[in-house]
Amino acid sequence: YLEDLTTGLSYEIDEAASTATQLVLEGNAPAILSRAAVREHQRLSQLLPADLFTEGDRVLTFDAIRNGFNANPVTAAGTWTRDQLVGKTSGLMIHVREEGVDVTQLLTGQMTIKPVPTSTSGTRLTGSASSVPVSPADLGLDESQSFRVSAEPTSAARLRLWKADSDATQTGYDQFYLSTSGWQRQESANDEILSDAKLLEPFRAFFLVP
Repeated sequence: YLEDLTTGLSYEIDEAASTATQLVLEGNAPAILSRAAVREHQRLSQLLPADLFTEGDRVLTFDAIRNGFNANPVTAAGTWTRDQLVGKTSGLMIHVREEGVDVTQLLTGQMTIKPVPTSTSGTRLTGSASSVPVSPADLGLDESQSFRVSAEPTSAARLRLWKADSDATQTGYDQFYLSTSGWQRQESANDEILSDAKLLEPFRAFFLVP
């Protein structure tokens, strides 16, 4: 893929149509690129080698089209069922079936430029691409980027954060919505505005409902 080194946005390369002297991009290409780099997609086996896990452990990815999860388990042969591509802001849920077992993987490399999320037609499980905690305002999650604003949570853009990311004993989600005053906690009696609160931890995915 081609990465815009100014905005952090990515554009898929049509490898079959590209040549040694010309890159052909899938979809709409940017009008101007002052600096760009060609990046290789990373696969699941590169980021999370299957030998860290046991048979039946699985990675869950969210399918926005059918609004549900796709499971990718470790096989009896010790490989992932699908060695899928993982985008730089892709969110994954890792399910280790044996209770009390932790899996740790140290990843090193160059940090990507943090792209500004754009509004889409469906819910997505995504990450901030930031190495430090960020707020909804830091990511530009506001009306100017076409995210819905409403006094009613069900009519507004929403964030869902998996509680177990901060406390393994918890289940369910912390939920926030974009009110007319800014981001607020959905299940709270107070009107505290959290647009500048560092709600989004690095290397943790969250659901974004546009």
